[in-house]
Amino acid sequence: MGNTILAHALFACGQVDLDLDKFFSATGNSHIIGTLNFSQLTATHLLEYPNPDLACILQITCIGWWEVLRIKMSYSKWMLENPGLDNFSKFYSYKVDLVFQHLKLWQEFYQAIRDPSWPECDHPDHIKFLPTYIQKEINQSYTSPNFAKPNSSDQLVEWLSKTYYDSFLQESSLIDKVHVLELGQYINGEYEKLINVCQTYLGWDWDQGRSKIFHNKVLEVNSAYLNWLEKIKIAITSIINNHAVNDTFDLWEQSLIIAKTCQFLDQDPHTINWNNIGCNADENNLYLDKFTRTIHYGKTI
Repeated sequence: MGNTILAHALFACGQVDLDLDKFFSATGNSHIIGTLNFSQLTATHLLEYPNPDLACILQITCIGWWEVLRIKMSYSKWMLENPGLDNFSKFYSYKVDLVFQHLKLWQEFYQAIRDPSWPECDHPDHIKFLPTYIQKEINQSYTSPNFAKPNSSDQLVEWLSKTYYDSFLQESSLIDKVHVLELGQYINGEYEKLINVCQTYLGWDWDQGRSKIFHNKVLEVNSAYLNWLEKIKIAITSIINNHAVNDTFDLWEQSLIIAKTCQFLDQDPHTINWNNIGCNADENNLYLDKFTRTIHYGKTI
């Protein structure tokens, strides 16, 4: 959305004249602004690709639900495809420290289920040294994690769910002493920080009428993405309340829903027993149905 917000500022301040009915692409992109902008402003990913020749005057962040929307938009607007079994490596590199991750997950699992009277057990190989009754309880709920590259639909959902969940837990990096505008604020029409930057740093007059026209067009051309986000929210609410998920979703969408649900429930997907069986699921939402019936740590997710 960086180019869109840049175009908004240029349009609202009378720096460019745009035919808004022709300006946006079929996917809601405004990349064409690069060929029309003579103000020496640019929208770029400075955190990912630092450039000492550029000074940042406004940074856009995505928090909470808006990070979910950002993922959807990046697939549709930039990648022009969604992750699947045949192309997931284009989206996320598969780099796993197997020893570290296995040990970390085991320790988290054991500390979560252990009774204070149980002995310490810092390594899964030491399960055999525990009393028999403890071993029995562990074997009923613990599954050794599978870190292999996904080669089936179920494995793809499991792997993507863990990947999305980990990304949700990472705090957004910020550039020091730079104004921050959240994507959600912009979508909701709360972009006073953008106005302030244009007036204070650039000395431009902000036309509220032109601004409103542009913002309304942004909402129109991005309505499919915003409606999609509402469907995701409804599905997550349904899972949390143990209700059926009525909409159908692609595998990557199911993964995103599961990851966000895990974040809300404070349930690390790395510690879920993904090999649960015996559920009667709708084929279009097999894994969502399975997930709602997964039992772990004595509670139903």
